Amino acid sequence: FQQKIESLVKESYNKRKKADEKYKEAETLLNKTLGVEELELKDEKIFETRFDEVENSQRFDTDYYLPKYVEIFKILQKSGFELKKLKELCKETIRRINPLDRPAEKFTYIEIGDVDVSTGEIETKNILGHEAPPNARRLLKRNDLVISLVRPTRGAITIIPDELDNAVSSTAFYILDVTSPLKEFLFLYLRSPLGLDQLGRPVVGAMYPTLKKQYVDEIVIPIIPKEEQSQISNLIKQSFTLREEAKELLEKAKKEVEEFIEKN
Repeated sequence: FQQKIESLVKESYNKRKKADEKYKEAETLLNKTLGVEELELKDEKIFETRFDEVENSQRFDTDYYLPKYVEIFKILQKSGFELKKLKELCKETIRRINPLDRPAEKFTYIEIGDVDVSTGEIETKNILGHEAPPNARRLLKRNDLVISLVRPTRGAITIIPDELDNAVSSTAFYILDVTSPLKEFLFLYLRSPLGLDQLGRPVVGAMYPTLKKQYVDEIVIPIIPKEEQSQISNLIKQSFTLREEAKELLEKAKKEVEEFIEKN
């Protein structure tokens, strides 16, 4: 019995390791395509900006003008790819729901803290309608790409799996209904330093950084060839599948241990 459990746990671990490798492979491909294999954004403490920039942006917090933000746009322009704003590629999808209207019904609820920022995996909780917090007002569909509007630089960005179709989410998520391979490419790009720093720039200096939706619309995206998008998409899908299989194996091992204890 111990050997059986050991085998399940080891297989689970190996699948998670392979999932990490697939994600890393996708990252490497993205960086190579953009020509930034060794991306190191400058973290300068002393810098200057022109008055006309301050006047145009109406931002008086110094962090907004950090050189790394200017460097990001130089890198994207240097890549040679067409650059588009996110709003030109896809638009926010808003599906409203109010669990309080069905107080006795059970809902799967997802909030910002449920998204693992390192892997994109989601931990969920089941709640009754009357237990729903005031901001539980968004209906999710499988394959939605969701972006956290709270502390965006943490990288709470993920793709909703099939089993979470019709889950309820916090209004602090920006939801995009976008097809593959663009969806997986955006997932990876927005979680990269080039994407996260763009998401974080509008909220620098805030005590409780919350991103306004119009700033998400303005994120600049390099339009890499479809072939590279498809390769990235396949690697990200494989990574998610392997993580799900690893999770199932671990749950199976836990269940068998619990059943064994109960019987003995």
